[in-house]
Amino acid sequence: MMTLGGPRPPPLAGGGGGPALGRGMGDIAVCGAVFPRYTLPRVICFDVDFTLWPFWVDTHRDPPYKQQPCGRVVDAEGRCCALYPDVPRILRELRALPAAARPVLAFASRTSAPEWLEDLAKVTRLGDALTMWDAPDHREIYPGSKLRHFRKIAAATGVAPHEMLFFDDEVGSNRDVLQLGVKFVEVKNGMNVSLLHQGLRWYAERHGQTEGALLRG
Repeated sequence: MMTLGGPRPPPLAGGGGGPALGRGMGDIAVCGAVFPRYTLPRVICFDVDFTLWPFWVDTHRDPPYKQQPCGRVVDAEGRCCALYPDVPRILRELRALPAAARPVLAFASRTSAPEWLEDLAKVTRLGDALTMWDAPDHREIYPGSKLRHFRKIAAATGVAPHEMLFFDDEVGSNRDVLQLGVKFVEVKNGMNVSLLHQGLRWYAERHGQTEGALLRG
């Protein structure tokens, strides 16, 4: 088992062109849409494989990973290791939310090659100096049921699972997290801004509810 956590990363220098306060003092803008800040989840968690990038890192991409002069990241066989197109923007803008409103960001992956995922994430840049590895506040990256992942996130952050919003492409193998109260959004064709907005609105409708729920993609 490999638990990858750590302190919250420093704020982005200069805001990175990220979100701003919305129409009212109680509103916050996220990737171009405005939400009442009190309805935002306290944790937003992403799976990685087929959620943030379009492959399984443990079977589809082999180390070492390197960034070419053009910025493109490739694996040992020269295969592209790009994120889904909207993912850099999503992670940058969530990271750049005002501190008082920003949810904790987390990654939860069941990959059997956590070291490979870490190596690739560290050379995957989201813009400026921020890497994919730097983006989350907390990481739970190891094989097994995600019940364990979310229990560890709850213990590390002090946030109850029913205040967490989770994006993942695998519904069948993750239904058990609903037992904890997690709000689960199915990702069918990779993470994108539209799905982020849909998930945040859906979560807002269930704000304060302790039961787990599933939004099918």
